[in-house]
Amino acid sequence: MAARNKYSIVVPTYNERLNIALVVYLIFKHL
Repeated sequence: MAARNKYSIVVPTYNERLNIALVVYLIFKHL
């Protein structure tokens, strides 16, 4: 079985609730 990379992503979200969906989408798109 091939080893999979593990990532930890820390996203500053203070006062950014309108941008969270976009950030999550872009993270998953580029992984």
